[in-house]
Amino acid sequence: MKKLSLLFLLLFIGTSIMATDCQRMGTFVKPNDIDIKGSITLKYNSNNELVIEFSSDFLTDAGPDLDVYLSNTSGKTNSSINIHALNSLSGAQSYVVTTPGVTLTSYNYVIVHCTQYNHHYGYVMLGAQSGTDCTTLGVEENKEIFSPFFNRSNNEIVFTSLQNLDNVSISLYDIQGSKIMSWSGVTLNQGKNNLALAQLQSGLYFIHVNGNEKTTVLKFYV
Repeated sequence: MKKLSLLFLLLFIGTSIMATDCQRMGTFVKPNDIDIKGSITLKYNSNNELVIEFSSDFLTDAGPDLDVYLSNTSGKTNSSINIHALNSLSGAQSYVVTTPGVTLTSYNYVIVHCTQYNHHYGYVMLGAQSGTDCTTLGVEENKEIFSPFFNRSNNEIVFTSLQNLDNVSISLYDIQGSKIMSWSGVTLNQGKNNLALAQLQSGLYFIHVNGNEKTTVLKFYV
C-alpha cells in the first residue's frame, strides 16, 4: 500500500510540474521610426500560467514608460490590456498574464507601446496554436478550414471547409496587422467557399476565421 501511495505521489508531482504544451508565436514588426526586433512566444509555464516570453535576440530603441500589451489590433486601443512595464530593452524576459479570463486565443497581438506619449514601438502578430496539448485546452486551430488561395480573375479568396458552419466571423488583415475587411454571421458550406474581396495590393494577407468555438488563421498571397 505504501508503494502504491508513493507511486501515486510521484506521478502527481511529475504531472503537476509539466508545462502545458500549447503556444503561439510571432516576430516583431517595426514602425518606420523605431528599431525593434526579436520574437514572442505566448505559452503556458510549468504552473499552467499564461506567459509572454521575449526571445534572447529581442532589442528595441530606448524610450520612457514602455509597456507590454495584449491587443486584438496591431496598435494600442481601449480594449488592449497592459500586462507589465517592459523590464529591459534587450534580451530574454517573460511576463505572467494575470488578467482573469485571458487565454491563449483571447488576443492576437503583443505590442510594445510608450504609454506616456502614446507612441507605438512595434507589434507581434501571433500565429496559430501549436503543441500536443492544444486539443485538451480547447484552443486548437480549426483544421476543418484550409487550403486558401486567391482567385485573381474574380478577386476572391477560395478555401475549403470539411463541414457546414453557421454564424462564422471572418476578418482580413494585411502584413502590417491592419484590418482590411470583416464579415459576421457568415455561413460556410461543406466543400469550397468563395469570399469576395475588395481590390487588394500585391502582398501577404491573413484571414482569421472564428467558428464552432475554434479559430484558424489562413494566409494567402495576392
